[in-house]
Amino acid sequence: MCILQELQQKLQKKIDDDQSGKADQKWSPVFTHRCQKSKCPEKKLIFNSLVDYLYENICPSIDSNTDQAIKEKYYKNEAEFFSEIERVVYHPQLDTNDKVELISVPSRQRIAEFCYHLARLCDVQSEVLVYTMMLLEKFLNVTQWQIRAANWRPLVIAALRIAQKSENDAYLPTKMLHQLYPIIAREDFAEFERLFLIIIDYNMFVSFEEYVAKLEEILQ
Repeated sequence: MCILQELQQKLQKKIDDDQSGKADQKWSPVFTHRCQKSKCPEKKLIFNSLVDYLYENICPSIDSNTDQAIKEKYYKNEAEFFSEIERVVYHPQLDTNDKVELISVPSRQRIAEFCYHLARLCDVQSEVLVYTMMLLEKFLNVTQWQIRAANWRPLVIAALRIAQKSENDAYLPTKMLHQLYPIIAREDFAEFERLFLIIIDYNMFVSFEEYVAKLEEILQ
């Protein structure tokens, strides 16, 4: 039996054990066939894991002294570029309530809505969502930043675009992203991606073992 078949059985057994025997939920590990679109149970599971990860880690937009010191020492200009505060405050079409909402700590529902529309627009598969989480973690480990109310959307967009290009060899035009989220200028979407890659030193590699470990973490 090959390693992919062994992994398939291992993950399927874990789903059956951890989720009260829902044997109809099939798991598609990376490097095997792509999961079915939209109705795939594991896609919903992984999507919710991404939303939970963001919701549990987002901090207020106001920097603490520690974060400010980190920002001044590491990637100060990049941190300011990824922040949406100035984009929101000076946006001519936003009223005060909109501005306050956009730079406040979001509810889980608001995170889920944004990520849902972004994932649907990009037509992402399960493995892309997993890879997106892993890229976000890699980025945050390098920068020592925190996910904040004013930077989570640019970070998610950058990580997801990189993951999609790497996994599916797909490219989403910035025009479509701008239509989804017009707060950000079209040219800035590409710049988010470029800076993200520079900061992680273009180290996008994820080993098979790391990927499996992330899947098992999601299933716990």
